[in-house]
Amino acid sequence: MTSVTKPITTDDVVFTKATPAQRELSWRINGASWAKPLTIDAHVQREETLAASAQATSTETGGRTYWVMHRKGDPLDIVSAVDSVGKAALVVDGNGLRTGRAYGVGSVYTAPQYRKQGMAGFMLQRLQEAMDADSEFSVLYSDIGTKFYGGFGWAAHPSLQVSVYLEGSGGAAPEKPEDVRFLSRGEMKEYCEKDVAELTERMGELVPEEGRTHVAFLPTFEQLDWQFLRDELHVRAVKGRELENCGAATADGSAWVYWHHDLGKNMLMVHRVVARSPEAVRSLLWAAVAEAAAWGLERVVAWNPEGVVEDGARLLAEEDGVRVRFEFREDSRRPCLRLKGGADGDVVWEDNYFYAWC
Repeated sequence: MTSVTKPITTDDVVFTKATPAQRELSWRINGASWAKPLTIDAHVQREETLAASAQATSTETGGRTYWVMHRKGDPLDIVSAVDSVGKAALVVDGNGLRTGRAYGVGSVYTAPQYRKQGMAGFMLQRLQEAMDADSEFSVLYSDIGTKFYGGFGWAAHPSLQVSVYLEGSGGAAPEKPEDVRFLSRGEMKEYCEKDVAELTERMGELVPEEGRTHVAFLPTFEQLDWQFLRDELHVRAVKGRELENCGAATADGSAWVYWHHDLGKNMLMVHRVVARSPEAVRSLLWAAVAEAAAWGLERVVAWNPEGVVEDGARLLAEEDGVRVRFEFREDSRRPCLRLKGGADGDVVWEDNYFYAWC
């Protein structure tokens, strides 16, 4: 059913942090578009649980803030809504390496009756003012191309991916390699700690060209565990199954992968792969293929493969039962980044992988 447009201007609205009632109402409104395959009630319940997670309540990184814009005089007439989540990040520029805060922006939504009247843009400008007060940069992942958000300073960054399609030839189901073991959510903290140390060391070794800035989100356990919790809640609600495997590691613990079961898109999303050889990557991706097969998912996807990850994916293409394709992601989760204050600059987003998604 087509919504009837209700005229509104920026003079008619209030931008503010959401109360619990406004937050739930926003979830119910946007759930009409985003909840599936969950019910609206299950969608709200999942978001309530995530709102109490360590990432969402962190005082160190700023936690997750739920914002709404409502009509003046009517706090429950929600015009637009958005989330921002503070995360630990690394920045390298002419002044060297520093650790700071950056924000992920998600759940940008305008009620149908208020669309095409500049409400989302006005809300994003107000959000930028709030985030610029204590951060280095912000990112969002666009499902509507890059023109709209680019107009507010969020510049598009690479959105390549490798997809490993399960061919379903009717033979034996793929099995995890013997030199790899699956990892549960409870085992992830030690790998995240090693991951943070390795990325920090690697970023510290960078020598940026004049005028260039390198940035990266730290793959902290707090950040990844929000992803694992979301995955756990989702598969339980949709499939009635408990989540057992959140990733895999080589037997010696020197290489590992984290992943997410995207039931809506029928794929296993790789958060990130940490490895030093193509052979290790091939083994880890094959473990991901085995996990995808166990859940009836059609493919495994990893963002922006490069170096040993790209080489490992090409090795995997030699295996029977899979088809490997390198693709450009046009209108789905396009990563976009804006420096504090909308500053111009040559920015390299290091480790632009799915783990940083909001």
